[in-house]
Amino acid sequence: MSLILDALKRSERERNNGADSPVTSPTQPDPSTTAPRSPWFVGIGVSAILIAAVAVAVFKFETPEPPIKVANTETAAPAVPVAAKPTPVSANTPSITVQPKPPEPVVVEPVPVAAKPTPKPTARLAGITAPKPVRKPPPKVITKADLRQAERHLNRAHALDRAGQPAQAIEEYTRAILLKPSYHQAFFGRGWVHEGERRHGPAIRDFSKAIDIAPDFASAYFARAWAIEQSGKAADAIADFSRAIHLDPNHGEAYFSRGFVNLYAGDAAAAVADFGAFERIAKQSSTKDYARLWRYIALARAGADKQSVLGAPISSADVNSLPAKLIRLFRGDADAASVIEATASPDPKRRLANQCIAFFFIAQQQLISGRQSEAAESFRKAVATGVTTLRQHAAAGKELARIRKAIK
Repeated sequence: MSLILDALKRSERERNNGADSPVTSPTQPDPSTTAPRSPWFVGIGVSAILIAAVAVAVFKFETPEPPIKVANTETAAPAVPVAAKPTPVSANTPSITVQPKPPEPVVVEPVPVAAKPTPKPTARLAGITAPKPVRKPPPKVITKADLRQAERHLNRAHALDRAGQPAQAIEEYTRAILLKPSYHQAFFGRGWVHEGERRHGPAIRDFSKAIDIAPDFASAYFARAWAIEQSGKAADAIADFSRAIHLDPNHGEAYFSRGFVNLYAGDAAAAVADFGAFERIAKQSSTKDYARLWRYIALARAGADKQSVLGAPISSADVNSLPAKLIRLFRGDADAASVIEATASPDPKRRLANQCIAFFFIAQQQLISGRQSEAAESFRKAVATGVTTLRQHAAAGKELARIRKAIK
């Protein structure tokens, strides 16, 4: 602006100088003595040009250029504020601390991304190796030599069992089964050895396997029923005893055992029928006499006429045999002492078995006659023999329990 003012002042002086000079004649001046002078409008033009140039320069210097926008495909970054220049402070100006304004948080909207489908869990993703299918080995081909060898093992097992060597017998039965897996007789024999050792669980499994192999094997049903009864589940044994009778109507032991279970289960009438069938089927005379005694006891328990049972002639040819003496005892023709004399035997085991049978039936005769205390003592003597394989031993224990319960 100072340049413009100086130019205007200079132009004004030049105009004033021209006005104060005298007017001369219009003669032409001498160019050799007088310097030529520029006309006044030339100065004004130059001044205008200078003023315009200065104005353009000032305008260009103070006017900021507009920012150049650059296209960006991505999300534009927010503008960063430019800090203002600090105002100069003199020495007399009090000190003022200006806290800078914190930048405003920039919130960037997240770009939505399509979710990938979650893969289904597999054995490999879970870190578990899927088990490979197990191929079953081909069935063993059983040769004739295997069958002959299995039969030899079976025969040796029978002999060892009779000789009182149960462990060795079980081993031979097992060898026979390994050679012939469908050998139901071997399972049947091994089951009886287990039962003889009072291992009811293994015995039941072996008898069941024999039944699976030979479903019409009546003796296997009887054996399994026996093992079930001895394990304390007498009521469950009746079904197998009945199945054995169905497959073999002449299975006397199945009739007798079912009658025994029915008698002590409280069904005396069913027991009478079973003992009667056992008596008819029995081939040995001594067996018939024992069946008659059991039927007599069942009739007495049922409150029916029992005297007709004893009226038939004694089946045993030897009138001094134990069964004959017992029938005479129930008839009133013999006493307990003569019955005990009939138990004598050179074989200690046989003698104990005879004593167990004798004391049991003596106790039954005393019980039917109303001599309960004497009957209890005789039952205890039967139990004391320890012959657990006899029906009379188990029955004596049941009778003692009944007497104790009746006394209380």
